[in-house]
Amino acid sequence: MLPFQSYALAKGFDNCLYSVTKAPTNRPELVYRYNPATRQGEYTTWRLPAQGSETVWISAATDEHGDLYFMTADANKLVKVSPADNSVTILWTKDPARQTAYFPIIGFAGAGSHGNFCLDDANTLYEVYSTDGSLLKVDLKTRQTAPEMIPLSGLPERGGYSDLLLQLDKVGRRRLYLAGPKSLYRVNMETGEAYRVRRGVYTDLAGCNLFRAVPPRGRRPPAHRLLPLRLPRHGRDGCWTPSRSGPCPRLSYV
Repeated sequence: MLPFQSYALAKGFDNCLYSVTKAPTNRPELVYRYNPATRQGEYTTWRLPAQGSETVWISAATDEHGDLYFMTADANKLVKVSPADNSVTILWTKDPARQTAYFPIIGFAGAGSHGNFCLDDANTLYEVYSTDGSLLKVDLKTRQTAPEMIPLSGLPERGGYSDLLLQLDKVGRRRLYLAGPKSLYRVNMETGEAYRVRRGVYTDLAGCNLFRAVPPRGRRPPAHRLLPLRLPRHGRDGCWTPSRSGPCPRLSYV
């Protein structure tokens, strides 16, 4: 399905899957688009910045406007891609959790990751600490992390929490899904209790029907500019590489 191995997967409003390689290249990488309806994939012109040394792109998510977000495993880099205008915006280059009192507990060498994240419709980003499933809450507007982690009950002590996804159910209730060790859990956000939904190994939860904003009548999203993938070539790691890079979209810091 993808020409490379990936941890960072997001489902767009066009029902396509958007991804970037997990290879620690520390160089700008193009976002890849896979259409499950046609079973065809293409590289977009959206270029993410170099992820940094000793880290990889580990997670991705979609907000209510259809913008795509990508984060590194060390949480030091968060990037937003806006399909509406083909822009790529770097939201931060330093983990906001470093400002908290609890960061030494989760940020020491060899600690678990907290780069897997999801978004809600209130400009809030939730990260999961892979060791025990606790949540970190970040305000995207202020780039401030809540002073306390959110502990969850009902989870096994064994670590291995790899992703999370926040959605609304049919009656409008918030449902947080958490990929844990050999099981998928649903979390009650009001009580912090987790319940097993089903057994299985889940590494990434990619969805976008959570808080989709309805566009004004008569407005259609612009067509995405894509780069066709020619006959595959093999790079140093044996994965496919794009035959050309194309123009680079606007990159900005905020």
